[in-house]
Amino acid sequence: MSQLSVRSLLSDLDYYNVCRQAYSMSRVKWVTVRVPRWFEQTFPSLEDRIEMGSEAGEMPETNSEAFRILSVGSGAGEFNHLLLDRLLSKFPTFTCTLIEPARKELEKYEDYVSKNSDKININR
Repeated sequence: MSQLSVRSLLSDLDYYNVCRQAYSMSRVKWVTVRVPRWFEQTFPSLEDRIEMGSEAGEMPETNSEAFRILSVGSGAGEFNHLLLDRLLSKFPTFTCTLIEPARKELEKYEDYVSKNSDKININR
């Protein structure tokens, strides 16, 4: 049986950059075609099921009861922007917890959030 050798992204910055570039290229179709299609075709049926509070439609009374989102590998937040734009009319406040290693991507995400800073809080 042959051994499979896997290169480490942590110890080889050049290899990491090659992998990141390949990922970014494949992600373009996902962000520009598939995600918007999902929001048009699938999300409306789910949107009505998203609830807060003890009864459907009950809104939180304090910011500590804000609608919470955990986003792992959020990038600049392309998916979350679509989600938040759709839900901002339904829920008064959001708390987003982001796990994203790329500082530049987090800065782009924060730029979006700053336009809605009265409604969205970020934890990182």
